[in-house]
Amino acid sequence: MRYHHANTGLTSDLSTAELNEATTPQVAYVEPPSDFDKLAPDEASSIWTELSPLLQSHKLWLDGTEEYEKKPPPPMKDPEDPFCVKDDENHLVFAPGIKRRRVFSYRILSPTHRISIDQFGRMVHIRAVHKNDIHLEALKRLSVAHPLNRVVPVLSLIRLQEWVLICQPYWGKFWYFRDEITHVQLWRITLDLLEGLVFMHEWGVSHGDIHQGNILYNHSDIGPRQTDPIFRVGYIDFGSAFVFPIDATDHTVTHAMAQTTPPSGIKAPEQSLNEGSWDAYAADVYNLGAILKEEIAGEDFTLLDDMIAQMTPEDPSKRITAKEALNMIQNALTKDQEACEALGLVNKASASVQP
Repeated sequence: MRYHHANTGLTSDLSTAELNEATTPQVAYVEPPSDFDKLAPDEASSIWTELSPLLQSHKLWLDGTEEYEKKPPPPMKDPEDPFCVKDDENHLVFAPGIKRRRVFSYRILSPTHRISIDQFGRMVHIRAVHKNDIHLEALKRLSVAHPLNRVVPVLSLIRLQEWVLICQPYWGKFWYFRDEITHVQLWRITLDLLEGLVFMHEWGVSHGDIHQGNILYNHSDIGPRQTDPIFRVGYIDFGSAFVFPIDATDHTVTHAMAQTTPPSGIKAPEQSLNEGSWDAYAADVYNLGAILKEEIAGEDFTLLDDMIAQMTPEDPSKRITAKEALNMIQNALTKDQEACEALGLVNKASASVQP
């Protein structure tokens, strides 16, 4: 086996990203093979076992190890801002009376994904991507501190030779519990998703694959309840993203350029064709509008109907932009004084998202 020494910090091309830089000494490791993402489960597990000492030097312990089981439970304190968590806070919020614990134990997610815990007992998701992967390029662009950034944050990067390990807080799944939350929580979710999309587009990134599986929330995954704190949602998985110059005015992409597209019912009509081109930003808007229509809007939340209708015309040129959709939802929210007060939005001006 060929051993290397890891670059345990962030490289200069990430110097503008607001990430927590690792400061541990160099540690020998075995470089994963070029087909790491295609390995069988047993083969992939052996690679992660070889990487375990390196991860431990970064104060990360893989699920399935003895150290993982022995670590203390996560902090009792809910995060004040889940997009910038302090050391004494958990990554997740828990329902009142729910014991703080690591709620799931995933031995194998896929060859290049693993769950670990940090020194504070908090679950951390680790994903290995190739050093030239578009997912990493998009995260480089989007890993900046900004009030409208709704990308699940990057905690650190561990750069190998051909691979980079991306470490992010483990967040839960939301959509299975739609009927069990309040209209105030629905407002917060809708705002987060629109703010996040505006932020991405202003920073030159089209997600390219917006669907329910690529939206997580900072909850314990036991299931939200109406008595819960106001949890937040964030975007993940930029493996199908398109990264444009920030000042670009043309966001046209072709079918050949697309790694993948959202599932049927969420994808825009132009994404359903096997050829041709489309505006990546307009497709993102349609994808999010379709999700909001399917998961959020309804008889108890009709204030979204007009906005969703303007996000989802079949003709991309007739769709509103993400920023126009956000303006519409902010105006609609002013009609719900109770929600405004609960979300702390009374008399607050919307933030600028210019880079």
